[in-house]
Amino acid sequence: MRLARRAGPHRASRRRSVRMIGDMHLGFTFVQDDWSNIENAIDGVKLESLSSITTSPEQSVEPSPSFVTSHYSTPDTDVEMICEEEPPVVYPELPSALTTVTQTLTPQWELPQEFEFVSYSQRHQVKFDSLGLSWGVQWEIARIANLPNVGWDAIRLDRLHELCGSSAEQAPRVLHVLLNDHPKYRELDQLERTVRPSSFTWPWEEYDREEESIRDGSGARLGGDGGYFGGKIDQIVRLTLERDKFKFTIFPPVKSKSFRFRRFTGSRRLLEVRFSTQADQHSRIKSMDVFDFFTKKAIVINGRVFRAFYAREKAVHLVETNEEQFRPADPLFGDDHRMSLTDFIQWHNPLYANPNQPLPKWVSRFALGFSDSQPGIPIAPSNIHFIDDIVAPGGKGNSAIMTDGAGFINAAALHRLTAVMKWSSVPVCVQGRFGGSKGLFILHPSDRNRDGEPSIYIRSSQVKVKLHPDPSRWCPSQRIIDVLVRAPMSTGVSITDQIIMNLAHNGVSTSTLSALTEENVRAMDFAPLMQDERLGRLWDTIYTQGGVQELRAKGFTPAALARAQGVADISDEDDRHALSTVKFTYHDDPYSGTPPNEKTQALGLIQAGFRPDFLPLFSRLESIHKMILFGMDDKVHLRIPHSATAFVIPDPLGVLEEGEMFCGFRNPVRDSDGDERATITGPVLASALRLGYFVN
Repeated sequence: MRLARRAGPHRASRRRSVRMIGDMHLGFTFVQDDWSNIENAIDGVKLESLSSITTSPEQSVEPSPSFVTSHYSTPDTDVEMICEEEPPVVYPELPSALTTVTQTLTPQWELPQEFEFVSYSQRHQVKFDSLGLSWGVQWEIARIANLPNVGWDAIRLDRLHELCGSSAEQAPRVLHVLLNDHPKYRELDQLERTVRPSSFTWPWEEYDREEESIRDGSGARLGGDGGYFGGKIDQIVRLTLERDKFKFTIFPPVKSKSFRFRRFTGSRRLLEVRFSTQADQHSRIKSMDVFDFFTKKAIVINGRVFRAFYAREKAVHLVETNEEQFRPADPLFGDDHRMSLTDFIQWHNPLYANPNQPLPKWVSRFALGFSDSQPGIPIAPSNIHFIDDIVAPGGKGNSAIMTDGAGFINAAALHRLTAVMKWSSVPVCVQGRFGGSKGLFILHPSDRNRDGEPSIYIRSSQVKVKLHPDPSRWCPSQRIIDVLVRAPMSTGVSITDQIIMNLAHNGVSTSTLSALTEENVRAMDFAPLMQDERLGRLWDTIYTQGGVQELRAKGFTPAALARAQGVADISDEDDRHALSTVKFTYHDDPYSGTPPNEKTQALGLIQAGFRPDFLPLFSRLESIHKMILFGMDDKVHLRIPHSATAFVIPDPLGVLEEGEMFCGFRNPVRDSDGDERATITGPVLASALRLGYFVN
C-alpha cells in the first residue's frame, strides 16, 4: 500500500514529523503546551538550579558525575509500597536509557511555614481523632463548616459521637445529625440536594476501601490483579476572589478517574484547587498571584497539611505531607505511612537520577502521574528490558529517532492483560505508562509464547523519568502497566477543518467536499423519518447519531476505564477542570426522574408511543436537529466513507519499503465495491489526527 504525501498551506509556529519508514515523513501540526515559551526563555536551566533554590545555602549539594553508589530511599512509608533499604550497589555499566545518574540530592528541603486554614478547628479535630471518625465524615464536616453562614461554632461537639462508623454509613448523615436544629437547616438541606453526588459517583464506600488499604499498608489500592484498585475519588476545592482576597470553597467528593498518583498515595491525600481566570475584571484571578500564593503557603484542612507540587492552567495539585504542626500522627488513619514533600517527589522523579533535565521538562514530567489509567498487570524486575532506538543513518538528534515512543510487549503480557482487563479480544498494542516511561507497547516480533512470563521492552526514547537502575528497587506501583488506551482499529473517520483545507489545497475539488458535506447533512435529517411507520428508524437514528449508547456507557464507566476498555474513542479528551456533572449528563436525575438530556427524553417519549406532532416531542426533535447541524458547522467535521483510524508505528520487521504502510483488519470490512477486505492494497492517503491516523 503506497502513501500519497500531501502538504497543506497552514503551518503552526512549530512542526513535528512522524517517522514512518526510511526517510519518509508525514507532517502534521500540534499545539504547544503552556511551557513552550518558558522553555525557550530558560533553555539550559538544569535541576542543579532547583536544588540551590529549594535548599538553604549551607545545605547546597554539588551533583556528582559518578554512577549511583548509594540510593536514598524514602522512609518506611508503606510495608509493601517501598522497597527495603539494601546495601549500596555499584553498576559498572548501565543501559543507555538509564545513564547520567548521580548521587541523591539533599535529604530534605526547607519549606515555607505559612499556612492557609481552609477549614480547621483544633478542638473539633481533637474530638475527631479521639472518636476515630472516618475521613469521609471528617471531610463532610469540614465542607459544611466552610459554607457561608455556618462556621465551626455551629458544629456541636456533643453530637459527633453519633457519626462513628464507616464513611458509607455516616457521611450522608452529617448535615442532619449536626445541624438539624440550625435556623437555616432547610435552606442548607435544599442546597445539599443540588450538589450531592449521584449513586453512580457516590464516593463513600470507595473511601472505606481505600482507608483499609492505607491503614494496613497492603498496597491493595494499586491494583494489578484485575480486581479492586483505588485512586478514584476527586477532592476538589474551588478558589475564588472575594474583596481582593482568596476564598476557598470545599466541594463534595465524587467518584471519578483513577491515576497513578492517587493509587499510590490514596485519594484522600491528594487535593485539587481549581480556579477560573475568566471572571469579570474585579474578581479575575491572575495565574502569577496563584503561583506566588502556593509557593509561600500550605493548605490546612482538618489539621492535615497539603502542599502544592504541580500546577496546570486552571488547577493546582497538592499532596498531604507528614507534617504534624496541627495534629499528631495517628496510625488509626495510616498517618505513619505518609511521606514528606521531598520523599514524594523523589519517588516519582528522583533528582539524583535526573540532574540534567531542563526545569520545564522536569516540571512537565509530573503529568505522567496524572494520566487517566487503569492498572493492568505487574511485570517482574527480571522481565523489564531496556532497548535502544533505531536511528536513521546519518541522522542526529531526536528528529532522527525512527522508533520514538514505540516499545514492545510480549504475547504473554498481552494475553494476561486481556484477561485482567476483560477485553473481548487480544490487542496487538496498548498505550500506557510503565515506570518512568510512556508510549505505545506493540506485540514483540519474536517473543510470542503466550504461556511465558509477561515481559516489556522499553525504548530509550520512551523513558521520560529515570528511576533507580535496578528495577527491583522500584516501588511496586511503578512496575504495573498503567493502561491508558486499548488500541483497536475503528472504521469511519470524521476529519477536521485543518485536514479539509489541506485536501482542498492539494487538489480535492470543492464539488467533492460539498458532496460529502451534503451527504453528512442528509444523514442527520429527521424529516423523512417522522412518519408513523418509520418511528423505529427515527429512534435508532437519534440513538446512534446522538451517541446515546456511548454517553450511557461513559456514565457507568469512569473516563479512564472507558478508554482503557475501548468504550470511549481514542481521540476523546475530557476537561479535567470542569466540575463533575455526571449525574446530569449521563443518568436520570435521582430526585425528579427526568432523563439527563433532550436525546434521552425524546427516546423515552417515542418509546411511550407519542408521535412527532406531540409538542413536547416535536420541540425536542427540533432542538436535537439544530444541535447536530450547528455542531457540524462549529466543528467542521466531515465523515469520510471507507476510512479507518488507528495508532501507527514504524515497521519493526523491516519488510516495508519507503512510502509503504500496512493496514489490516481482524474482521474484514467492505470497500466501495461491496467486497470484503482484510488488507488494504493500493494507494492511500494518511493524515495525522490527534492520536490516530485515517487512511482512505
